[in-house]
Amino acid sequence: AMNQTGMPVTQVIHLWSLESTTDPLQDHSDALDTSLYSLLFLVQALAAVQAEDTPVSVLMASTQTQPVLDTDTVIAERATVLGFLKAATQEMPWLECRHLDLPADAGTDAVQWIRAELVARTTDIEVAYRQGTRWVPRLASVNWTDQRRQPIPFKQGGMYVLSGGLGGVGLHPEAHDAVD
Repeated sequence: AMNQTGMPVTQVIHLWSLESTTDPLQDHSDALDTSLYSLLFLVQALAAVQAEDTPVSVLMASTQTQPVLDTDTVIAERATVLGFLKAATQEMPWLECRHLDLPADAGTDAVQWIRAELVARTTDIEVAYRQGTRWVPRLASVNWTDQRRQPIPFKQGGMYVLSGGLGGVGLHPEAHDAVD
């Protein structure tokens, strides 16, 4: 049972999906149980016992969740935790969730990297370590005026779906003229 001492839970480290597999064809039927479902049940248990004025930090460490390098093998069931962690943090302001993806062959370096993330004062939600380097996803602006102009790959009469928010994603002022 969680929190039998009466003291608030302030930090949780989730390591169930830290083990790795080198066989990409291996049955991953338990991958959801040790990653997404265990994390879901953990967050539900925290919500049941935790006061909303007491923040909780959850660090989930796993392997084979993010394709950082071209040689990385990803277990798709484990990758589902990334969306869940972001949604849980938005729905429960008292909950801070972070994900740490380690290489399959991390060995004893895993302990060092987990410890470094626990003491780091950072807002990075997703972090990966590969070949001793810390990787964090970032968005970068692209200056389209400096890019080489290419023909638009649309065909006359073709059907296309452009998706995006109201911020202009998928919108190009010359796209309509080029298709006509």
